[in-house]
Amino acid sequence: MTQAIVSAAEACIPQYKPSCKLKHAPLPYWNDDCKNAIYESNGARNKLNNIKSPENAENYKRLKGIAQKTIKKAANDYWKEFCGTLNRTSNLSAVWNMVKRMNGTQTHSKSQNLIYDGKTIDNDLDKANFFANSFSKISSDENYSSTFRSYKRQIEQQEENQNSIENEIIVTGENTLDDGFNISELRRAIRETKKDSAPGDDMLRDVTTFI
Repeated sequence: MTQAIVSAAEACIPQYKPSCKLKHAPLPYWNDDCKNAIYESNGARNKLNNIKSPENAENYKRLKGIAQKTIKKAANDYWKEFCGTLNRTSNLSAVWNMVKRMNGTQTHSKSQNLIYDGKTIDNDLDKANFFANSFSKISSDENYSSTFRSYKRQIEQQEENQNSIENEIIVTGENTLDDGFNISELRRAIRETKKDSAPGDDMLRDVTTFI
């Protein structure tokens, strides 16, 4: 069954190899105008590299200036729009994150290696096992005082006794709610009932009239 599912998935799900190139996150203010301006500027640059002439150099200089102005205007407009959404309750970290995004700054966090007993732990699985063992030792009974361990054993014993009693009741069917009652308990229960109340499933409004 497992092999059949895997074979069906391999036949139906497209597979591709992930690119090894690290793609940069796009700038938040980047739009089609910026894209077109850069495209025209790059085209003029390539044309100048192929044919070096005063006309091509002047055209490239002009398109490069237009591209710079277009990008700068898009960045200013986006920043003004973002600042318009801020108020006194805005989170300061969100502002700094936007500043980093506007500047194209990227942070790639990587977990640091651990050093224990002179040995370096660089594998994620080994790090997880190391933390698990450390937390297990911290929460073990060896770190508790003798007074606390004694109290802990007493509480655990009480819970075990209570669970055993409840399990015994379930197995044997013994329950105090099923015990019999006498006539005095019945009369007291009737006296405590509300009079002139709405009838239930038995359609009896006042049971005291029938006793």
